[in-house]
Amino acid sequence: ETTPVAFSAYVGSAQNATTGADRLVNFNTELYDLGSNFDTATGKFTAPKDGIYSFSFRVAATGTTTNRIYASFHKNGSEWARGLDYPAVSGVPSSSLAVDMSLSASDYVQVYVRAVTTTLAIATGASQSTFCGHYVCPAA
Repeated sequence: ETTPVAFSAYVGSAQNATTGADRLVNFNTELYDLGSNFDTATGKFTAPKDGIYSFSFRVAATGTTTNRIYASFHKNGSEWARGLDYPAVSGVPSSSLAVDMSLSASDYVQVYVRAVTTTLAIATGASQSTFCGHYVCPAA
């Protein structure tokens, strides 16, 4: 493998998690994007080749100790795996998940979020709401 495939991005501008429907999280600020497969305009990672990929996210929001959110990986537009919703600690409800996924070239992965109780602002910054991933190996 000559071209590495890895990215890390975070929410850098105001967005909300709403109730009633999943909402795309736009991880619009990159820390790095080796291989240029992550799109900050859409929050979408597109697989450049078939194989196993490892992804993780953490989505945090502002709120109170009674607020909750959950986030999920969507593969090619459909929910693939949902993260746990952690109750707010010190006013920070959050959801996180790490997975390995088998992808074909051109498959894409995004993160969606839903507020459980009331609309909440997604926390911004590299230490708050992040999405990262990398190519692991060819699929068996």
